[in-house]
Amino acid sequence: MFIYYELEEQLMDAVRQGRTAQTLRISSDINYWSKGLRFMSDRLGDQIAGASTLRTLVRHAALQAGLTPVLVDTLSQEYAQKMHAATDSGQLTELIKPLHARDLSASSRRKLEAIMKLKGKELFIW
Repeated sequence: MFIYYELEEQLMDAVRQGRTAQTLRISSDINYWSKGLRFMSDRLGDQIAGASTLRTLVRHAALQAGLTPVLVDTLSQEYAQKMHAATDSGQLTELIKPLHARDLSASSRRKLEAIMKLKGKELFIW
């Protein structure tokens, strides 16, 4: 259980630093370790609940990295809608990828690209 908390902190740090590859690796590690937790099951509802928890961590880390609350909420809301529309765990897993590779609204993409240029790093948001 303690490894899970350590991984969550590592995830937030990787997001704050804009290290997308590390963020994806840690996300995969969290997925692996969460399977052994007694409150997680293979049910899609439980997996969505777990993804929601991680989404909250990533949102906070993105705010700490300097993104505006309006942009973070916009991007997070887009992810939440797609997450709740998932019909199986494969679709849910597919959502966990770098933000720049995801299908975002044009306005969200423009805002994100401008911030990425200013920050000089990749940003990862669910």
